Amino acid sequence: GIVVGDNEPYSGRNMHGYTIETHALARGLPNVLIEVRQDLIGARAQAEAWAERLAPHLQALIADSTVMREAH
Repeated sequence: GIVVGDNEPYSGRNMHGYTIETHALARGLPNVLIEVRQDLIGARAQAEAWAERLAPHLQALIADSTVMREAH
């Protein structure tokens, strides 16, 4: 029931954001950008539902020592 797709007309491959470039890429850290349409998180219950959907997947990545390491 969830539609997933590319953020059009923008691409996550085109670095136009400060946070990922400065805090992740510059340090060689793995990173992810997740964008949720604002009409899907406009109410507190909707935002909490998305947090619950995403949390287990993000927690699994954070717990994976092969993913979460700083490049030297």
